[in-house]
Amino acid sequence: MLPKIMILSDIHGGYYNLDRALEYYKTENFERLFVLGDLFGYSFDEADDVILDRIKSVPDSILVRGNCDGWLDCEDIRELRIDGVRITLTHGHRYPLMTLMKTDADIICVGHSHIPAIRRYNGKIIINPGSVARSRSGPNSFATIEDGIIRIRSLDYEVLEEMKI
Repeated sequence: MLPKIMILSDIHGGYYNLDRALEYYKTENFERLFVLGDLFGYSFDEADDVILDRIKSVPDSILVRGNCDGWLDCEDIRELRIDGVRITLTHGHRYPLMTLMKTDADIICVGHSHIPAIRRYNGKIIINPGSVARSRSGPNSFATIEDGIIRIRSLDYEVLEEMKI
């Protein structure tokens, strides 16, 4: 069974929205945080360092670089194995989904589009948590994995979509 995981993407400088998501992370006792890039806005902002510090302060957090994170010192893609489940994390701007589908990942987590979705395709689960601060489809959102269920949640913690693993 996977630990309780929260997945964030496309924060784009939304410091207060990030705090809302992290508040849920803490109160619901999540164990892992995956951040799929684009922490920052489209230009430098004073909140950039605060956002990075907030994410790095979460134990067992994993961060991949997005297209707005050029100076960030981290990888563009991460491949993990947690409790026998192969998980790929990437922002989505460098690795097309069809290329990722050829990997041996069981779960592929991508951001970039700002549109939340959970899909099962060719035996793989694709999770896009949407955007914490600049949604292009519905409310700002994040994803969670807990008790074998993947959920997309709004920043008010309402379940927008869910799927059993």
